[in-house]
Amino acid sequence: MRRGTAYQRKVRHLPAFGKRVYLLLPAIRLTCKDCHAHFVWHYDCVSPKKRYTKAITETSGRGDDYACSTPL
Repeated sequence: MRRGTAYQRKVRHLPAFGKRVYLLLPAIRLTCKDCHAHFVWHYDCVSPKKRYTKAITETSGRGDDYACSTPL
């Protein structure tokens, strides 16, 4: 059951054409009908509470200061 208001989660992704790319993912709040537990929809491409995708971590080994090391 959806509950509350949805907001957009801004997540950094791999750069394209030398520019930073951000994904705007809807953060949807849900409530369990049986136990009334609240949670936010989980995306496979982003770890919980992270501001960058798993692709950046896999490519660079670090997610915070990703810079493309190969010239275009």
